[in-house]
Amino acid sequence: MTAELSQPTLGLLRRILEGMEPAYAVALPDRKKFWKNQLFDFGFPPRVIEIAVSYEFRWGDIISDLFVGKFGLQNQHFADALPPYFCEQTLKRLLALALHEGIDSVLINQLAESLKREGVEVTWTDKPTAQTTKAQTSSTTWLSDAQREVLKQAHKPRPKLPPPIRPVNTSGGPLRNSTSKPSEVPHDPPIYFPTDVWPQTNVVLLEARRMFPERTQTLELCKHVVAEMTPIFVEAVKAKKIKAGAVQRENGGGMEDLLHSLLVHNDDGIKRGFSSLSDQAYQLGKRVRESNEWVGLAKAIAETKRESTGTQTGQTAPKSVPANTIDDTSSRGSGRSPVAFISYSWDSAAHRKWVLDLASRLRGKGGVQIILDQWHLQPGHDRTSFMEESVTKSDFVILICTPDYARKANNREGGVGYEAMIITGELADSIAQGKFIPILRDGDWKSSLPVWIKTKVGVDLRGNPYSDEQYQALLRALHKEPVKPPPVGPKPVFGNSAAVDQEIVPPIGPSERCCLIKICRPTKGKQSEESCP
Repeated sequence: MTAELSQPTLGLLRRILEGMEPAYAVALPDRKKFWKNQLFDFGFPPRVIEIAVSYEFRWGDIISDLFVGKFGLQNQHFADALPPYFCEQTLKRLLALALHEGIDSVLINQLAESLKREGVEVTWTDKPTAQTTKAQTSSTTWLSDAQREVLKQAHKPRPKLPPPIRPVNTSGGPLRNSTSKPSEVPHDPPIYFPTDVWPQTNVVLLEARRMFPERTQTLELCKHVVAEMTPIFVEAVKAKKIKAGAVQRENGGGMEDLLHSLLVHNDDGIKRGFSSLSDQAYQLGKRVRESNEWVGLAKAIAETKRESTGTQTGQTAPKSVPANTIDDTSSRGSGRSPVAFISYSWDSAAHRKWVLDLASRLRGKGGVQIILDQWHLQPGHDRTSFMEESVTKSDFVILICTPDYARKANNREGGVGYEAMIITGELADSIAQGKFIPILRDGDWKSSLPVWIKTKVGVDLRGNPYSDEQYQALLRALHKEPVKPPPVGPKPVFGNSAAVDQEIVPPIGPSERCCLIKICRPTKGKQSEESCP
């Protein structure tokens, strides 16, 4: 991306685009319909609109990917991303859209000033000439004539509204603050939220909005929702509709995600960068997580998990494996071969070939059932379901770690980012030790491992060829056959010398200690007979 567009400028662009969404466009179908019409009317190519739909019009993700030149269909590993030049042109066309259709005049002026500081000066004249438009720039040749024309319309002096009429209280009761916006609650569940739990949740949200109608009461509204949702989540955990560790975890589909949605809907503050919350909303969420209601939810979920764990007796059943991924020959002899899913990033064609060779060796000579997208993810299959089942139902998950893998996992990008979200959920839900095995293929341990896996002991398979000793260590871990220590030898034979008896002597006081020292100190061949002071 050209250097004339900085990240602060793009942050203003994001905030203007997010502010353009009408109040009715809360549900995803309504948002898609609004933005598809908006972009089409403004002259965006159908291909760009199609890709933006795959992002669900999350402008923070769209702008950041356009900025780095990796704007493509989601979960396609950028295989069909737009060329960098078209990414740049699309981003600049979004600037024109924001300046033309933006609602917040303050942000629009800030964006114009930011462009001016970066050498993209926008000026408006009262009358257009035949050769130029009313909106001209010194270095904005990327705008069409029609788009330059609409820039002037966005910066027309807006008429000042008359001061609001002060309401008169004729009800005899407390007068509601007319300057306070009404509180809002989400109309749709957060992603991964249990569908069976949403009807009860919706009742709780509507009742909370009735009890706390003003946006200034957001803290009380959130705390009330947490308290009312506690028994609902407890029952959901007992019914195995949601995992205990996911209730208060980000992107777990539980109370944490519901709280974030409430904060977003009632956030009037200024957002910075690509954050979805303003500083005020972030601090408000922090206060909710420090409240007694949040602690009560954590205690209730922990107690429910202990009860469910305590009722389990005997040996647990073996884990099932994803459908259509394991051969019928997975059982050999009296025991089942271990099942391992390989998570990796598509760094290059050579890297994919290396992963394929490793999977073939583990399967053919190592006796391990391998789940690999190159084998088991066929056209028409659901990619997200494949990743969820592969991570949660495998005995092991092998992470092929490279710097690019760590970046995508930490930033939640593409398929690797989605797998990372599932894996972190499994880690938080007290999965058995040793399920997730990092393999270092490129880089070093510090730069190639995601932050949530750095504490795990890994296997170093760097180099061509890689270490056979390290490969054998991987095989032993997958088959749960660690190197056994030598047997304990017999008790050694001790000598016949008698042990020295040790008499327990009571503690000696300071005065007695001083006396003993003086008595035992020789003085020129004779013993001192000084008494203790």
